[in-house]
Amino acid sequence: MTRATAGECQANFIPVSITDILDPYIGVSEQNLKNLFDKARSRKPSIMFFDEIDTLGYNRSKSSSNMRGVIDTFLTEMEGIDTDTDQILVIGATNMPWDVDSALKRPGRFDRLVFVAPPDEEAREQMFRLKLADRYVQDMDIPSLAARTEFFSGADIENLCERAAERVLEEILETQVERPIRMSDVEAVLQEVRPSTLEWLRTAKNYVKYSNQSGIYNDVEEYLKKFGRRI
Repeated sequence: MTRATAGECQANFIPVSITDILDPYIGVSEQNLKNLFDKARSRKPSIMFFDEIDTLGYNRSKSSSNMRGVIDTFLTEMEGIDTDTDQILVIGATNMPWDVDSALKRPGRFDRLVFVAPPDEEAREQMFRLKLADRYVQDMDIPSLAARTEFFSGADIENLCERAAERVLEEILETQVERPIRMSDVEAVLQEVRPSTLEWLRTAKNYVKYSNQSGIYNDVEEYLKKFGRRI
């Protein structure tokens, strides 16, 4: 999504992973982070994407002392007296927004929280079509699969298709008879797997209930009001 955003804005896309920053030697992680922001400033307009932002921006009251310098540098680079983020959009992704330091969620920093809900039925149907498009399949009822995979993420759907293919491959190796992936193969795997989003949604339910005074989790709250009884 972030890469597509950069393409739409005709901006340079700069993905940042944890390994690009963290270093065991004191001060090196902070310098690595500063260098990445300097790179973004030299290539404006640019979009920086930080994956697993909770690892870099973990709540300072809970983090180790050697990580606090990284968070302080992050805060300075995003909105410091001597730094400029004009024409730089900084986006972070996390499964645990409640673990991100509160200072990083203030205006001028990560001030907008966007909840990416599990794909709806229409989206799941498109995902199944994409994941099965290049496979040898037969008699596949994709609308039915989409209807039966509520709360499945894109990764869950990909895993479901992959495991169905592996199931058929194992049979082919045993029988030496090639055959397509059928609806029954996917249904068999469907009996064994559960959506990975449920655990997160159940955890989020507690945070929404007790820690949403500022309204930061309103999107999650609305989703849970609609689907909470089935989670």
